[in-house]
Amino acid sequence: MKKILLSILFYFCFSGFCVASQCGYSFLFLAPDRAGNLGHIAFGIADLNLNTVIYGSNDGVRDNLLKMKFWHKESNSVIEMIEDFKNQGYSRLAFQAVETCDIQKYKDKIEQFNKASQENLTYSLWLLNCADRARELLGAYGTNTPDLFFNFIPNNWFEDLKNRKFSLVEMRQYWENMPESASDVTHTLSLSVIDSRSGWQKTGIYVRQNMILEFKANGQWSNGLYQNIQGQVFRPQYGPDGEPQLESGFRYLYNSPDTRVGALVGRIGNSVFHVGQSNKITAPAEGYLYLGMNDDPNTTSDNAGKVFVEVIRRIIIAEY
Repeated sequence: MKKILLSILFYFCFSGFCVASQCGYSFLFLAPDRAGNLGHIAFGIADLNLNTVIYGSNDGVRDNLLKMKFWHKESNSVIEMIEDFKNQGYSRLAFQAVETCDIQKYKDKIEQFNKASQENLTYSLWLLNCADRARELLGAYGTNTPDLFFNFIPNNWFEDLKNRKFSLVEMRQYWENMPESASDVTHTLSLSVIDSRSGWQKTGIYVRQNMILEFKANGQWSNGLYQNIQGQVFRPQYGPDGEPQLESGFRYLYNSPDTRVGALVGRIGNSVFHVGQSNKITAPAEGYLYLGMNDDPNTTSDNAGKVFVEVIRRIIIAEY
């Protein structure tokens, strides 16, 4: 019997913002069937401060396996990066939040490898392979990856990333035909950036009714400007749980006594629910997941800030 993963969708909606604990993300991609089934590694980073994505790989040249060809691209879309690697035959992805980012050191290292590629330096499975280059680059950016000295085969090295707190996912398209019975359950992690000024925002995450959804959110935002009794104008800043000092007195996306003004809320179909900083729910309906700030949809123009949301969906694996 063969297990087939029936519902994997990795979606990362990226735009420029920065939260206190994370300044960027590091990515590693794996094509397990390349290099004689030893595997091939590619790299990428998404810098939240500069709203930039830089990715690439250290590929062997087909007509001369002792040569290397280093390449990289720059974008502002994580989705574009993922689609690019999927089109090149990469099927697995690992990612990790970075708390101390050095984008300049990362760019300097890229230039160093570009020069080495132009000078046709030799490609070595032991010292200059794809994983070596990816490890050096992500290390320059601020990411700790496993040592390669005793684990230089890319497929094995990639598996070891989970021991360094990387999240590993399969890069497969969502399959619409969900079976009624299942033999096992796993999960996939999706990430979205939610703007305080945009009302309901479609995440691109498709949910089946009764799926288990787990949310974790962080960041700072504000639902507008206020004036105190001294006449001073101020902007309250708070996290995804909302503003504890404000009373519910007008229309919101979600009108519930358990949800504060400015809290993160979600919607699937016509069903609205509290998300906040963290929550775990059973999906009340089938459809795309929308997220937004609990605010009057007609008064969002003076809002400020964004929050970053991680969504874990429980995924069915069926026996065939």
